[in-house]
Amino acid sequence: MKKVKKTKIYLAITAVLFIVLGVLFIVKPMAGIVSVAWMVGLLMLISGVCTLFFSLRHEAIMPNAGSTTLMSVLQVVLGLVFLLNRGITVATIIIMFGMWIAVEGIQLAVLSFEYKRYGMKGWWLMTLLGGCSVVLGVYALLHPVATSATISVLVGIAVIANGISRLVAFSGISKVQKKVEGAKERMDNFLKEYKD
Repeated sequence: MKKVKKTKIYLAITAVLFIVLGVLFIVKPMAGIVSVAWMVGLLMLISGVCTLFFSLRHEAIMPNAGSTTLMSVLQVVLGLVFLLNRGITVATIIIMFGMWIAVEGIQLAVLSFEYKRYGMKGWWLMTLLGGCSVVLGVYALLHPVATSATISVLVGIAVIANGISRLVAFSGISKVQKKVEGAKERMDNFLKEYKD
């Protein structure tokens, strides 16, 4: 249960960070995308390292550990690029975010079907948000300069969607944990009655 607790803490922290980051992109669209680049790099680096650590260490309890590991490596690389290269243009930032959002959206959509398979409620929300993230990411890739004023807002919405998806995953894991604990308690009671 310690692994589940750590996973839940990770999901809760990254969900809040992604939602806050998304709000910043919406509130400060043009100035925000340049001034937040360093913070985004740090967040992506931390998130990537944490996700990589958890996916390698807890692959037995994580659905799609392979795609999660791949996504974490991409986050680490993008985080380092943002941290080490302050001369990146707004268009390049938007393109990099477009790639990240599209790949993250694909991962969310794939992960949602794993949640569906396990009978978790809310899986469809992850599918919907993953699809929206893919559409927004592709849009950002196709129109980086012409839509730079609105891309920041779209990126903010997509990052908030990612945070909400992590909250959905947190809720799903909590429900599964309660079911497992309930089943364990019933089994313990049964065994206790059987011995008596």
